[in-house]
Amino acid sequence: MELDDKFKFLGRFIRFDLKDKPQEAVVSDNFRQRLLLVDRDLVNGLMKAWLFQFSIIPSLAWPFQIYDFPLEFAKSLDTLANRYLKAWLGLYKRADIGSLYRPRQDLGLGLTRPSLLLKQMQLVKLQLVKHSQEVGGGQLRELYQRRLERESKFTRRWKPSPTLESAEERLSFEIKFAGQTDRAGLGINRYNRNLSQKVRRKRISLGLAHDHDRKAELHSMSLPLQGTWTKWREQVSPRDLKWKDLIFLKSPKIYSHFLNATINCLPSPRRLNSWGYIPTATCPLCEGPNVPRCTFTPTAKQRWCKVDTRGAMTRY
Repeated sequence: MELDDKFKFLGRFIRFDLKDKPQEAVVSDNFRQRLLLVDRDLVNGLMKAWLFQFSIIPSLAWPFQIYDFPLEFAKSLDTLANRYLKAWLGLYKRADIGSLYRPRQDLGLGLTRPSLLLKQMQLVKLQLVKHSQEVGGGQLRELYQRRLERESKFTRRWKPSPTLESAEERLSFEIKFAGQTDRAGLGINRYNRNLSQKVRRKRISLGLAHDHDRKAELHSMSLPLQGTWTKWREQVSPRDLKWKDLIFLKSPKIYSHFLNATINCLPSPRRLNSWGYIPTATCPLCEGPNVPRCTFTPTAKQRWCKVDTRGAMTRY
């Protein structure tokens, strides 16, 4: 799609009406074409997820930083990406998407949402403007203050400048009152108040990602079936799987099985009964619930049923 009536300045296309709507269409089309290109490739699903994380997502960083796209636009890209990621990873169609974006310690894959990237890039841009080292008048800082006054009036829509102010206040509090839980020297490397702007930008971005993870965790806690992992995750150790280990798995369906088992979406007798495929979830051998405590031998038990998501016996 070509843009008419525009000119390019510092990497940004500027139209006569100063609107970014046509550029949203350009970014959306490029994002869809990259997803379709990866989808047509013959590599396995985990390799496609790796390409999404380290090729497609970084391609959005620059337009998300220089354009003032609304958050609703990035959420529309989330919806498009979720459809491809679920197909690539063999995830249950109605599965909670938190398993795609949760960090590894929370039994997720650790991918990056386009909506989260938009927030991070917007905060990086405004922080560069706010703390610019310009000389003579400080016009950039004045423009930032005007934008802050204007966006502070919005209460229902997400705006970057009020978010940056609250994030910097929280970072300042964390620097002043940094806790200590290890056996290192008292206060060692914890009260460095002279952080560079680069370090501050990084910590603010990490704090924003942490808030997203906590909101996704609270949403999972509200799910009676797919959120059961929040009850037993402290009793297990997360798998130490790096991307190099994942993309070279002999069978990518192993990790697909792991993701579906974590959110309780495998076709076990209990789930098949809730979906209406079988009349009862009881075992026909011992006439009890399908759990690993069956009184019959594992060989006889394995012929019929799938046990619960954390069970050892499975049958396809």
